[in-house]
Amino acid sequence: MIVVNIKGGLGNQFFQYALGRSLSIVHKKELKLEAFSYEGNVADPQKGIRTFGLSNFNIKAQIATKEDLLPFKNYFRIDKIGKFYKLINLLKPLPYYKKKYLVEPKRLWWHFDKNILEAPIADPVYIKGFWQTEKYFIEIEKEIRQELMVKTPPDEINSKFLREIDESNSVAIHIRHGDNSNAVAAQHGVLPLNYYHQAMAEIVKKVDNPRFYIFSDDPDWVRENLKLAFDCVYVSHNNDENNFEDMRLMSQCKHHIIGNSTFSWWGAWLGKKAGQIVFAPKCYYVEQDISETDYYPKNWKLL
Repeated sequence: MIVVNIKGGLGNQFFQYALGRSLSIVHKKELKLEAFSYEGNVADPQKGIRTFGLSNFNIKAQIATKEDLLPFKNYFRIDKIGKFYKLINLLKPLPYYKKKYLVEPKRLWWHFDKNILEAPIADPVYIKGFWQTEKYFIEIEKEIRQELMVKTPPDEINSKFLREIDESNSVAIHIRHGDNSNAVAAQHGVLPLNYYHQAMAEIVKKVDNPRFYIFSDDPDWVRENLKLAFDCVYVSHNNDENNFEDMRLMSQCKHHIIGNSTFSWWGAWLGKKAGQIVFAPKCYYVEQDISETDYYPKNWKLL
């Protein structure tokens, strides 16, 4: 059995699921998802509070029960015993990918390590991390694209948007503001609006009559601050509880300008089409250039 810790917003959940799904296929083991941290949550982007969203998609995994987690119970304790087990696990003279309680090393954030796919892993194993690169699941790309499709049909208003997106030279723009604008996610920061203006200027050179569909976790702030002279539509009818609908809309757009957000990363990745143009920020954390990591697919254009 492989148990993957699920945390963060929908984009992070997608990366964690995709890594777990890839491992379950490579190692021929059952996949379980540990999502207890979401219990009782009501989404609030300003506070960085997220809800479990994978249940809205065609995933091939079960939710881990408390019984499934018994082999790892000592690592979940919040007392001195729990700290002791975590410390011993950290100090074990084993590669991280061979440990029963497997934690992604910070040095590997945005970087691919083939060992976790190729080397034998513990059984059972609990996996915790972000795993933010397509290289962990590119070999099962077809399966991931199918499994990360929304499993319910869109309602009337989203159906209307899908038709319009399909009939136009649609460009999805995603702006993460919410918790990036305060101390909750201060390390991310809000991208300068000039980044979006530069990307749109490049799109206009390459795409005939583009229509920009603007998505954000803070649509009121975007309407007030992003003034555009282009044909644009502010998409604000979906709320935080059904943000999977925004993901569906974004993934149907023909081109993408993404923010420093895994949510928009996945909107662009799932939206791959012939001739697709994707602009992405070099600085995912506002003061940290990650263009030389494995985070972005090679054909995306970085600004």
